[in-house]
Amino acid sequence: MPEDGLAIVLGPIVGAVDQTSARIWVKTDTTARFVIRCTDKEGNQHESSAVESKPDSDYTGVAELTGLLPDKEYYYCIDIDGEEFESPNFRFRTAPDGTKDFWFAFGSCFRPCVYYTFVMQELYRRLVEPSTHLARPSFLLLLGDQIYADQSGIFPDNPKWEAATFEDYCRVYGETWRSDQWFLRSISQLPTLMIFDDHEVVNDWFKNRRSIPAVIDSNRNVPGYERLENALRAYRIYQASRNPSPIQSYEFAYQFEWGKVLFFVMDARSFRRVQPPWRRDILGEKQFGTLTSWLEQHRDELKFVVTSVPISYIHIPTLLVTVGFLVLAMGLMFVNGVLAALSGLIFAGALLLPYFPFGSMDQWPGFNWGRKRLLRFIHDRKIGKLVFLAGDLHISNFIELTARDRNAPPIYQFTSSPIANETKLNFIHRFFMFRDWVPFYRKTKTKAFTKSSLGTVVIRHPGPKGSVVEYGLITENGAWKRMSPPITFA
Repeated sequence: MPEDGLAIVLGPIVGAVDQTSARIWVKTDTTARFVIRCTDKEGNQHESSAVESKPDSDYTGVAELTGLLPDKEYYYCIDIDGEEFESPNFRFRTAPDGTKDFWFAFGSCFRPCVYYTFVMQELYRRLVEPSTHLARPSFLLLLGDQIYADQSGIFPDNPKWEAATFEDYCRVYGETWRSDQWFLRSISQLPTLMIFDDHEVVNDWFKNRRSIPAVIDSNRNVPGYERLENALRAYRIYQASRNPSPIQSYEFAYQFEWGKVLFFVMDARSFRRVQPPWRRDILGEKQFGTLTSWLEQHRDELKFVVTSVPISYIHIPTLLVTVGFLVLAMGLMFVNGVLAALSGLIFAGALLLPYFPFGSMDQWPGFNWGRKRLLRFIHDRKIGKLVFLAGDLHISNFIELTARDRNAPPIYQFTSSPIANETKLNFIHRFFMFRDWVPFYRKTKTKAFTKSSLGTVVIRHPGPKGSVVEYGLITENGAWKRMSPPITFA
């Protein structure tokens, strides 16, 4: 990777790659013009149009290579104002034109300045030393919290420092990503697609300005709405700019395809709405319609829906109702008025908890009206061959969800988190995380892993129509841990 003091101060990062094109992102040390040139093993060359990195984009830019051939490896170099930069890491492979066995990696929650791990080093090792049984990964999906703007740890002597200005957010991106060179080496050659979660702005944000304090940092007096705009401006530059083009009329949600396998990456933040008493929704009306149309259109194809927060997780009101019934039963059994009264308070808490800031769950179970609507559609339309990919939890899990009435195909959730963050309370977390009553479905298989890791999804096509999917984890000690049995989609 280029060293500090040279023209490239961050990157390059390979972004969206399809059968015929590739996007590559670069941050320079000052205003500059750069082009990307790539060559295949036969010596065929391609060159991007010139891109200018300017101050308003924090001296970043995205160049696009076009006219490439499917399923072909290319090596690239970067020409910045006539000076050429190259490295053995500067390479990528285009997407296949048809059905092909492949695997990809996915994960979330990256805070290496505070909790450094060797997970990305293990991914890099698989890039440069692919096993004899499995080729290099095809791409990397990062599902949120690629930075922690409110808990970055970039100032060890001021751990409570939070980003507020645009310059703050840009600095957090640079300091966070540069703190793990294995991460940078990996994404300089592995197509890397991203979507935000909350810590790109502030913990548990959603685009309802009432949920953001009027003043985030009284020392610098930056209003909450301005902080949100600063964070999203930095997100557009550092993450969204090299993603696939967004779905028409959306800013951040996008779709892509790899080897005839389909992916829908939702925006699980911008469209959240809360309408008392019970109407809490993550998708919003418009995105719900777009996603359900996509599911219906591709009902017979293998597909992944990417959501930064999981569909199934702890549902605190359900837990409280369960505890309330237990306390009430004990009160009746022992004719104890105190216990009976306590059960009433617990039931009231279960009803009111979602409307208090500290009790509003950030994941799908906390927006159960919207979750129920989506799962009802999937169940009633008998949508199968469906896997939800999620992050956020600081614990990884596999869940098989089988229709309660067995009149619909099973669906699955693969959650991978964290890549580099705290996991010390996961022995408690693990006990509670599957206590969730999922509408229309019941959990028939579950598995959890409590340490830092990176998810892997292997997709094989043993026959002309069927697919086999297997979920595992790359752990920090270099092992591969199986999380799911081979799942056959006929």
